[in-house]
Amino acid sequence: MNRNRKTILSFYCDDTGPYTAGAEAFETFLNYCAEHGIAGESSVILGASGKSMSRKPTDDEQAYLKQVRRAFECGIDTHIEIMTHNGLFDFTENSIPA
Repeated sequence: MNRNRKTILSFYCDDTGPYTAGAEAFETFLNYCAEHGIAGESSVILGASGKSMSRKPTDDEQAYLKQVRRAFECGIDTHIEIMTHNGLFDFTENSIPA
Protein backbone atom coordinates (compact mmCIF):
# COMPACT_ATOMS: atom_id res chain seq x y z
CA MET A 1 0.00 0.00 0.00
CA ASN A 2 1.33 3.43 -0.95
CA ARG A 3 1.19 5.63 2.19
CA ASN A 4 1.74 8.79 0.12
CA ARG A 5 -1.74 8.61 -1.37
CA LYS A 6 -4.40 10.88 0.02
CA THR A 7 -8.00 9.99 0.67
CA ILE A 8 -10.43 12.40 -0.95
CA LEU A 9 -13.44 13.13 1.19
CA SER A 10 -16.52 14.33 -0.63
CA PHE A 11 -20.06 14.39 0.65
CA TYR A 12 -23.51 15.84 0.06
CA CYS A 13 -25.19 17.90 2.76
CA ASP A 14 -28.96 18.30 2.47
CA ASP A 15 -31.32 20.82 4.06
CA THR A 16 -28.76 23.46 5.03
CA GLY A 17 -31.21 26.29 4.36
CA PRO A 18 -32.21 29.11 6.70
CA TYR A 19 -35.40 27.31 7.76
CA THR A 20 -33.70 24.20 9.13
CA ALA A 21 -30.14 24.82 10.28
CA GLY A 22 -29.91 28.60 9.86
CA ALA A 23 -27.36 30.87 8.21
CA GLU A 24 -24.91 30.65 11.12
CA ALA A 25 -24.85 26.85 10.97
CA PHE A 26 -24.24 26.94 7.22
CA GLU A 27 -21.41 29.44 7.75
CA THR A 28 -19.82 27.17 10.38
CA PHE A 29 -20.11 24.23 7.98
CA LEU A 30 -18.47 26.21 5.16
CA ASN A 31 -15.67 27.44 7.40
CA TYR A 32 -14.91 23.88 8.53
CA CYS A 33 -14.82 22.61 4.93
CA ALA A 34 -12.55 25.46 3.83
CA GLU A 35 -10.19 24.99 6.78
CA HIS A 36 -9.81 21.24 6.23
CA GLY A 37 -9.86 21.23 2.43
CA ILE A 38 -13.02 19.15 2.29
CA ALA A 39 -14.99 19.14 -0.95
CA GLY A 40 -18.71 18.55 -1.05
CA GLU A 41 -22.10 19.64 -2.26
CA SER A 42 -25.05 21.29 -0.58
CA SER A 43 -28.66 21.87 -1.53
CA VAL A 44 -30.06 25.38 -1.80
CA ILE A 45 -33.81 25.73 -1.42
CA LEU A 46 -34.82 29.25 -2.41
CA GLY A 47 -38.55 28.78 -1.95
CA ALA A 48 -40.27 27.25 1.05
CA SER A 49 -43.49 27.54 3.01
CA GLY A 50 -45.13 29.44 0.16
CA LYS A 51 -42.43 32.11 0.05
CA SER A 52 -39.50 32.86 -2.24
CA MET A 53 -36.26 34.36 -0.96
CA SER A 54 -36.07 36.36 -4.20
CA ARG A 55 -38.77 38.71 -2.93
CA LYS A 56 -38.20 40.69 0.24
CA PRO A 57 -35.79 38.28 1.96
CA THR A 58 -35.68 38.48 5.75
CA ASP A 59 -32.44 39.25 7.58
CA ASP A 60 -31.90 35.52 8.16
CA GLU A 61 -32.50 34.76 4.48
CA GLN A 62 -30.08 37.51 3.45
CA ALA A 63 -27.44 36.11 5.81
CA TYR A 64 -27.99 32.65 4.33
CA LEU A 65 -27.75 33.92 0.74
CA LYS A 66 -24.45 35.61 1.64
CA GLN A 67 -23.11 32.17 2.67
CA VAL A 68 -24.47 30.56 -0.50
CA ARG A 69 -22.47 33.09 -2.53
CA ARG A 70 -19.22 32.15 -0.72
CA ALA A 71 -19.81 28.37 -0.68
CA PHE A 72 -17.82 27.70 -3.86
CA GLU A 73 -14.78 29.47 -2.40
CA CYS A 74 -15.01 27.06 0.55
CA GLY A 75 -15.00 23.94 -1.64
CA ILE A 76 -18.75 23.39 -1.65
CA ASP A 77 -20.80 23.20 -4.84
CA THR A 78 -24.44 24.16 -4.44
CA HIS A 79 -27.43 23.05 -6.42
CA ILE A 80 -30.91 24.48 -6.32
CA GLU A 81 -33.86 22.30 -5.44
CA ILE A 82 -36.92 23.64 -7.23
CA MET A 83 -38.97 20.46 -7.01
CA THR A 84 -38.92 19.56 -3.39
CA HIS A 85 -40.96 17.98 -0.64
CA ASN A 86 -44.32 19.54 -1.55
CA GLY A 87 -43.94 19.85 -5.30
CA LEU A 88 -42.68 22.38 -7.82
CA PHE A 89 -42.41 25.93 -6.46
CA ASP A 90 -44.02 28.48 -8.79
CA PHE A 91 -41.76 31.55 -8.70
CA THR A 92 -44.20 33.56 -10.82
CA GLU A 93 -47.00 33.07 -8.30
CA ASN A 94 -44.58 32.99 -5.34
CA SER A 95 -46.17 29.84 -3.98
CA ILE A 96 -46.48 26.06 -4.28
CA PRO A 97 -49.54 25.17 -6.38
CA ALA A 98 -52.35 23.32 -4.61
